[in-house]
This record gives sequence, C-alpha cells and structure tokens, in this order.
Amino acid sequence: GTLVGAQAIVLGATGLAEELGLAEGLVGLALVAVGTSLPELATGVAAVRRGEDELLVGNVLGSNLFNSLVVAALVAVAGGGLVVDDVIRRGVVLLVVLVGLGWAVMGRRLRVSRREGVLLLVAYAVGLAWLAG
Repeated sequence: GTLVGAQAIVLGATGLAEELGLAEGLVGLALVAVGTSLPELATGVAAVRRGEDELLVGNVLGSNLFNSLVVAALVAVAGGGLVVDDVIRRGVVLLVVLVGLGWAVMGRRLRVSRREGVLLLVAYAVGLAWLAG
C-alpha cells in the first residue's frame, strides 16, 4: 500500500506541476516531500499527544535523515548522477535556513511552542513561494 500510495503521489504531483507550469524540482521539494512525510507526521502527532517526545525525535531523525541521505544517494546512483538546477540549489538554501531557524527556536529547551511552530510553518510557506518564484 505504501509503494502504491507513494507512486500515486509522485505521478499526481508531476502531473500537477506540468499543468500549472511549475518546475518539477519545486514539486519534488514541496508536494512529494510533504506527501511522503505524512506517515511520520501522523506518528509524531500521536507520540506527542501521548507524551512520548523521544519517539518524535527518533522518528524525525531516523526517517527523514534516511530518506534525505540514503534514498537520494540511491536515486543519484541509479539515475546516473545528480540533477542540479536552480530550484534544487534554492531548495538546499531553504533547507539550511529552516534547519537553522528550527535550531534557534528550540535552543537549549529542545521544545517548540505553538507560536514557534506557526513561525516555522510560515517560514516554510514563504520559502516555498520563494522557490516557485
């Protein structure tokens, strides 16, 4: 089910990008990334509601780092090399800025308040708009 769902998200996002005239890199960095992270998000929300904050950290670090590093490396090897375009370059800058902002927000408390969470979501939305532009 997960493989079929992932394939449907990728095909749908690519089709949407073509219809709207968006760069496929933007769709890959935004829609597909969000779509493939939804299971981790649901697990994280459930963990926080139960007071199991450590599960959230392990889930985010484990799954997202694995997806970002290992899966991206396998795709690059299988595809014959990395595809680097302007959207990907700006996406990396956005990633670094958002990680830095998240680190600054958490500080030594290792917690994110609702207000800080909204700030991070707004920063992500602004970053996506910047990527699309």
